[in-house]
Amino acid sequence: LVENVQGYAISEPMGESETITWMKNWTLPSALATAKELNLEEKEWLKTKLAHNAWLQNIETFVLNNDISPMHEYLAFNNVFKRWWQNRGQSSLVHQYQKADIEKSYQQLKSLAEETLHAKEAGNQQAALDCLQALRETELEFSALLGQHFEIP
Repeated sequence: LVENVQGYAISEPMGESETITWMKNWTLPSALATAKELNLEEKEWLKTKLAHNAWLQNIETFVLNNDISPMHEYLAFNNVFKRWWQNRGQSSLVHQYQKADIEKSYQQLKSLAEETLHAKEAGNQQAALDCLQALRETELEFSALLGQHFEIP
């Protein structure tokens, strides 16, 4: 069971005696009982989406909380998405225009992220906030575009 489920989805951390009692009384929640296992492609897509969300959250943290971590740490999402896109994403699309639309949107997103981070590093907080707002809007468009073609059932 540990290989398939972990963390707060099942229970909060507890001591040995509480664990024994919990094990005797625990029943499988209906949401888990009806859940299906994801196939490899779905797992890779989910990991890509999670990495993407973490990437955006890291940039927001950098801009809003005066985080001083190096900028290159915030561009790491590029590697996760690029790897997924090259290995799985492109081959899943039927039409060339779909690929072009996604690649164009991705490049806009990447460019805005770099502008946001450069503005912040230059000490221009207002420009960083403006870029961050544009980044969020572009991210919504990017996610919607991806969502038209790639979804986990």
